Amino acid sequence: RIDLVLKRRMDGCRGQWDTSTVRDIVEGFAEMKQLQSADYHQKVNDLERKHQTATYKLAELHESYLQSATYLERATIEESNRQQDQQLAREYQEQKSRLMQEHAQKYSDVLKREQEAMQQISVPGFADVTPGTADPEILSVQRQISDYMLEQFQQQKQQQQQQQ
Repeated sequence: RIDLVLKRRMDGCRGQWDTSTVRDIVEGFAEMKQLQSADYHQKVNDLERKHQTATYKLAELHESYLQSATYLERATIEESNRQQDQQLAREYQEQKSRLMQEHAQKYSDVLKREQEAMQQISVPGFADVTPGTADPEILSVQRQISDYMLEQFQQQKQQQQQQQ
Protein backbone atom coordinates (compact mmCIF):
# COMPACT_ATOMS: atom_id res chain seq x y z
CA ARG A 1 0.00 0.00 0.00
CA ILE A 2 1.05 3.54 -0.65
CA ASP A 3 2.21 5.78 2.17
CA LEU A 4 -0.40 8.47 3.04
CA VAL A 5 2.03 11.38 2.47
CA LEU A 6 3.07 9.93 -0.86
CA LYS A 7 -0.59 9.40 -1.82
CA ARG A 8 -1.36 13.07 -1.08
CA ARG A 9 1.65 14.10 -3.14
CA MET A 10 0.50 11.92 -6.05
CA ASP A 11 -3.08 13.17 -5.83
CA GLY A 12 -1.79 16.76 -5.72
CA CYS A 13 -0.18 16.44 -9.12
CA ARG A 14 -2.72 14.06 -10.63
CA GLY A 15 -3.17 16.28 -13.68
CA GLN A 16 0.46 15.65 -14.58
CA TRP A 17 0.25 11.87 -14.64
CA ASP A 18 -3.40 11.04 -15.15
CA THR A 19 -3.26 10.92 -18.94
CA SER A 20 -3.69 8.14 -21.47
CA THR A 21 -0.02 8.43 -22.53
CA VAL A 22 1.23 8.01 -18.96
CA ARG A 23 -1.26 5.17 -18.43
CA ASP A 24 0.19 3.39 -21.48
CA ILE A 25 3.72 3.91 -20.15
CA VAL A 26 2.92 2.70 -16.63
CA GLU A 27 0.93 -0.31 -17.84
CA GLY A 28 3.63 -1.14 -20.39
CA PHE A 29 6.38 -1.20 -17.79
CA ALA A 30 4.22 -3.21 -15.39
CA GLU A 31 3.69 -5.78 -18.13
CA MET A 32 7.39 -5.82 -19.03
CA LYS A 33 8.34 -6.48 -15.40
CA GLN A 34 5.72 -9.20 -15.13
CA LEU A 35 6.95 -10.86 -18.34
CA GLN A 36 10.58 -10.68 -17.15
CA SER A 37 9.66 -12.42 -13.91
CA ALA A 38 7.53 -15.04 -15.65
CA ASP A 39 10.33 -15.78 -18.12
CA TYR A 40 12.86 -16.15 -15.31
CA HIS A 41 10.62 -18.47 -13.28
CA GLN A 42 9.92 -20.60 -16.37
CA LYS A 43 13.65 -20.95 -17.04
CA VAL A 44 14.33 -21.89 -13.40
CA ASN A 45 11.49 -24.45 -13.46
CA ASP A 46 12.83 -25.94 -16.71
CA LEU A 47 16.31 -26.15 -15.23
CA GLU A 48 14.94 -27.79 -12.07
CA ARG A 49 13.08 -30.42 -14.13
CA LYS A 50 16.19 -31.16 -16.20
CA HIS A 51 18.26 -31.46 -13.04
CA GLN A 52 15.75 -33.82 -11.42
CA THR A 53 15.62 -35.97 -14.55
CA ALA A 54 19.41 -36.09 -14.80
CA THR A 55 19.70 -36.93 -11.09
CA TYR A 56 17.17 -39.75 -11.43
CA LYS A 57 18.83 -41.21 -14.55
CA LEU A 58 22.26 -40.98 -12.94
CA ALA A 59 20.94 -42.80 -9.86
CA GLU A 60 19.53 -45.55 -12.09
CA LEU A 61 22.85 -45.85 -13.89
CA HIS A 62 24.73 -46.00 -10.59
CA GLU A 63 22.41 -48.72 -9.33
CA SER A 64 22.95 -50.81 -12.46
CA TYR A 65 26.74 -50.49 -12.08
CA LEU A 66 26.55 -51.57 -8.45
CA GLN A 67 24.35 -54.58 -9.24
CA SER A 68 26.90 -56.02 -11.64
CA ALA A 69 29.96 -55.07 -9.57
CA THR A 70 32.02 -57.41 -7.51
CA TYR A 71 32.53 -56.72 -3.85
CA LEU A 72 35.99 -55.23 -4.56
CA GLU A 73 34.69 -52.94 -7.33
CA ARG A 74 31.86 -51.51 -5.20
CA ALA A 75 33.97 -48.99 -3.27
CA THR A 76 35.50 -47.59 -6.46
CA ILE A 77 32.11 -47.38 -8.17
CA GLU A 78 30.50 -45.72 -5.13
CA GLU A 79 33.27 -43.11 -5.01
CA SER A 80 32.89 -42.44 -8.74
CA ASN A 81 29.12 -42.16 -8.32
CA ARG A 82 29.53 -39.69 -5.46
CA GLN A 83 31.85 -37.53 -7.57
CA GLN A 84 29.41 -37.59 -10.50
CA ASP A 85 26.56 -36.58 -8.17
CA GLN A 86 28.62 -33.68 -6.84
CA GLN A 87 29.55 -32.57 -10.36
CA LEU A 88 25.90 -32.65 -11.44
CA ALA A 89 24.87 -30.60 -8.38
CA ARG A 90 27.68 -28.10 -9.03
CA GLU A 91 26.66 -27.66 -12.67
CA TYR A 92 23.04 -27.15 -11.64
CA GLN A 93 23.99 -24.45 -9.11
CA GLU A 94 26.21 -22.70 -11.67
CA GLN A 95 23.42 -22.68 -14.26
CA LYS A 96 20.90 -21.44 -11.71
CA SER A 97 23.28 -18.70 -10.60
CA ARG A 98 23.78 -17.65 -14.24
CA LEU A 99 20.01 -17.47 -14.72
CA MET A 100 19.66 -15.34 -11.58
CA GLN A 101 22.38 -12.95 -12.72
CA GLU A 102 20.88 -12.71 -16.21
CA HIS A 103 17.43 -12.01 -14.77
CA ALA A 104 18.79 -9.41 -12.35
CA GLN A 105 20.51 -7.58 -15.21
CA LYS A 106 17.46 -7.65 -17.49
CA TYR A 107 15.12 -6.60 -14.67
CA SER A 108 17.50 -3.83 -13.68
CA ASP A 109 17.51 -2.57 -17.27
CA VAL A 110 13.69 -2.47 -17.31
CA LEU A 111 13.65 -0.60 -13.98
CA LYS A 112 16.16 1.94 -15.28
CA ARG A 113 14.12 2.51 -18.43
CA GLU A 114 11.00 2.92 -16.30
CA GLN A 115 12.82 5.40 -14.05
CA GLU A 116 13.98 7.39 -17.08
CA ALA A 117 10.48 7.51 -18.58
CA MET A 118 8.83 8.45 -15.29
CA GLN A 119 11.48 11.10 -14.67
CA GLN A 120 10.77 12.66 -18.07
CA ILE A 121 7.10 13.07 -17.17
CA SER A 122 8.02 14.40 -13.70
CA VAL A 123 6.29 11.76 -11.59
CA PRO A 124 7.03 12.31 -7.87
CA GLY A 125 9.42 9.73 -6.47
CA PHE A 126 11.01 9.36 -9.91
CA ALA A 127 11.70 12.97 -10.90
CA ASP A 128 14.24 13.56 -8.15
CA VAL A 129 16.09 10.22 -8.44
CA THR A 130 18.94 9.29 -10.74
CA PRO A 131 17.77 6.54 -13.11
CA GLY A 132 19.48 3.25 -12.41
CA THR A 133 19.45 3.58 -8.64
CA ALA A 134 19.32 0.30 -6.77
CA ASP A 135 18.54 1.75 -3.34
CA PRO A 136 15.90 -0.60 -1.86
CA GLU A 137 14.02 2.24 -0.14
CA ILE A 138 13.79 4.26 -3.34
CA LEU A 139 12.73 1.21 -5.34
CA SER A 140 10.08 0.44 -2.72
CA VAL A 141 8.66 3.96 -2.98
CA GLN A 142 8.72 3.80 -6.78
CA ARG A 143 6.93 0.43 -6.69
CA GLN A 144 4.26 1.96 -4.42
CA ILE A 145 3.85 4.87 -6.83
CA SER A 146 3.56 2.60 -9.87
CA ASP A 147 1.10 0.32 -8.07
CA TYR A 148 -0.98 3.32 -6.98
CA MET A 149 -1.07 4.68 -10.52
CA LEU A 150 -2.04 1.27 -11.91
CA GLU A 151 -4.77 0.98 -9.29
CA GLN A 152 -6.13 4.43 -10.20
CA PHE A 153 -6.08 3.62 -13.91
CA GLN A 154 -7.84 0.31 -13.23
CA GLN A 155 -10.55 2.08 -11.22
CA GLN A 156 -11.05 4.54 -14.07
CA LYS A 157 -11.48 1.69 -16.54
CA GLN A 158 -14.03 0.02 -14.29
CA GLN A 159 -15.97 3.28 -13.90
CA GLN A 160 -15.98 3.81 -17.67
CA GLN A 161 -17.24 0.27 -18.23
CA GLN A 162 -20.03 0.77 -15.68
CA GLN A 163 -21.11 4.00 -17.37
CA GLN A 164 -21.46 2.26 -20.74
